[in-house]
Amino acid sequence: MATRHFLTLLDLTPDELDYLIQRAITIKTNLKAQGPVYTPLPNRTLAMIF
Repeated sequence: MATRHFLTLLDLTPDELDYLIQRAITIKTNLKAQGPVYTPLPNRTLAMIF
């Protein structure tokens, strides 16, 4: 699979963008409802350099 970058909304298809938004809503709703905690990378460290 080739590397893809999300720099603008035009980088995603409408279906991909809809999935991304729905997934974010689900994660946020679970967080507010004290549901299962979303931990996609347990025991890992993420570094962001800007």
